[in-house]
Parts: sequence; C-alpha cells; structure tokens
Amino acid sequence: MLLLIGLLVAIMVWPYYNYTFRFDPEKLLQDFVDQHPPATIDGMHRALALRMKSDMASNWRIIQRLRVALQLALFLWLLDLLAWLFAIARI
Repeated sequence: MLLLIGLLVAIMVWPYYNYTFRFDPEKLLQDFVDQHPPATIDGMHRALALRMKSDMASNWRIIQRLRVALQLALFLWLLDLLAWLFAIARI
C-alpha cells in the first residue's frame, strides 16, 4: 500500500510542461496589431476569451489527473493509518 501511495505522490509532483495559459507578447502583437487593418478591441477580447477557454479545457485534463491521484493517495494513506492504529491497539 505504501508503494501505491508513493507512486501516486510521484504522479502528483511530476512536472507537467504542457500547461497552456501564457500569452506571448510577440504573438499577440503579430496577431492583433501588426495586421492590416489592426484588430479592433472587441475582436481582440473575443479572440483572447476563446483562447483562454481552449487553454482551460486543455489544462483541465491535467488537473483532473492530479485531483484523482491526490484523492486516491489520501484514501490509501487513511487506510494505512487505520491499519497502523488497529495494529497498535492490539499490542
């Protein structure tokens, strides 16, 4: 059981590099300002809102995986703790 808890903890602390939540200023200028004609503020807001929504959906899979690993690790840790407590109580 302790091995499973360790494996789940490793999954949680493993670095994930495919989060998407950054805006590259150079890309923003390229997409909205350097075009002919430049994008309107409303167009920029709409495009950025859609990009943020897409990033949230992409990140959600990673967050869900981490949440499930955390819940399983907590459940196994509580079972392990109860087993120790029952073992100590028998002594």
